[in-house]
Amino acid sequence: AIPLPDASVDVVVSFETIEHHTEHEAMMREIRRVLAPGGLLIISSPDKRTYSDVPGYHNPYHVKELYLDELRTLMQASFRNVAYFGQRVGIASIVAPLDRVEAVQRPIACEGDAILDGAVTPGAAIYFLCLCSDAQLPDVRWTSSFVDTVEDGLKELVDAYGGQAARGDDLARQLEAERVAREDEIALQ
Repeated sequence: AIPLPDASVDVVVSFETIEHHTEHEAMMREIRRVLAPGGLLIISSPDKRTYSDVPGYHNPYHVKELYLDELRTLMQASFRNVAYFGQRVGIASIVAPLDRVEAVQRPIACEGDAILDGAVTPGAAIYFLCLCSDAQLPDVRWTSSFVDTVEDGLKELVDAYGGQAARGDDLARQLEAERVAREDEIALQ
């Protein structure tokens, strides 16, 4: 129960909440109740397949995760217009429309020496984002990318590679000194 009057808000944001309970239809009814006519719901949900099933991971705080088809059914039963986005988080986060791949910037990812297509598709997204309204939604053709340079994971990675590079430079100098010393030894023989 949201402690607000009927039709009292223009936007409801629900990030990382729906998977923490089983009353999804009741949640949608309550959000609809507080949204003003033409209001907007921005909601996220982890994809059960890529978040839990594929890696064999169980989040003890998630009571009911949804597959994309379940999320679509729930959102489309509650709103006339829904736009779906996929999000994949790593050191950077990319948010892209799921149904507009041709309009999306094609990010790339590196895995060792391989360069991979980093486009966010339903099968690659770990989280889904939905824009929902009974009003017309804008024709969204953007991709949102976010890189936090102070993110702990990125800092650790930079520190690790920076440390490896410094050790590599030290090793190269040491090997060069050994090579010169051996050349001098050979020249003396």
